[in-house]
Amino acid sequence: MLDKHGNYTKIAEVTGIPAQTLNKWGVKHGINKKPRIDKHVKRRVITLLANGMSYSEIAKRAKVSKATVSRIAKEGNGNNG
Repeated sequence: MLDKHGNYTKIAEVTGIPAQTLNKWGVKHGINKKPRIDKHVKRRVITLLANGMSYSEIAKRAKVSKATVSRIAKEGNGNNG
């Protein structure tokens, strides 16, 4: 059902439904789950945040996106939303 990258591209082409919509549906129904962040990576991000490093620099060093750094920062402050 999914291509080798875990995308719904072919299904989207055939059905006319955007691949992003199909992916969200898959996540919602447990067909494809968002990857979890490794706890060691998470600890490293938290340490680098505590040292005052920028989100961009942390993302490069930890090999994650800036959005992931931001999400970890929010979780660290007790804000899950």
